[in-house]
Amino acid sequence: AKPEMVKAFREKCNSMGMELEKDVGISKQRLVRMFEMEITPGLNKGEITVDDADILTEVQESLGLTPEEAEKVFENIVDKRAKVTIGQIKGEILRGREENCAEGIKKIASLAQFTNGDLGLEVEESTAYKILNLYEAIDFSDEEKDDVEANIEVLKTALGLVPVEA
Repeated sequence: AKPEMVKAFREKCNSMGMELEKDVGISKQRLVRMFEMEITPGLNKGEITVDDADILTEVQESLGLTPEEAEKVFENIVDKRAKVTIGQIKGEILRGREENCAEGIKKIASLAQFTNGDLGLEVEESTAYKILNLYEAIDFSDEEKDDVEANIEVLKTALGLVPVEA
């Protein structure tokens, strides 16, 4: 099923006052999968951000998931996306194609905002500094200075250059 179909089904059931688990009989596991299907594309496209995450609550509530269940699933999505992305960045750096890294590094910084930098990534120190230097070299003239600086801080944590704060 496509994310927009999941959303349409969820909204239709909600508009009829039906609870997906209790009234429709959808298993908790399936509800979790529906949450993933609906949230992942928005996260990948950058539509879901730390400042604009209302959709998470909306989908969580309408699927009948607890905030804790939704948070756990969302953290798993963020972790998976971060690990895939860091793998792509490392591959580009190994091949000497740093110019292909900017979007991936921006994505890591964006994902790291959700976890205060704690993405559980394994990055060698020399590679981490290279990634940080590449990020700092990106032209951010059209973005807020505070946002860029905040991204640099969570990126340092995500890359293991600064310890994770408890």
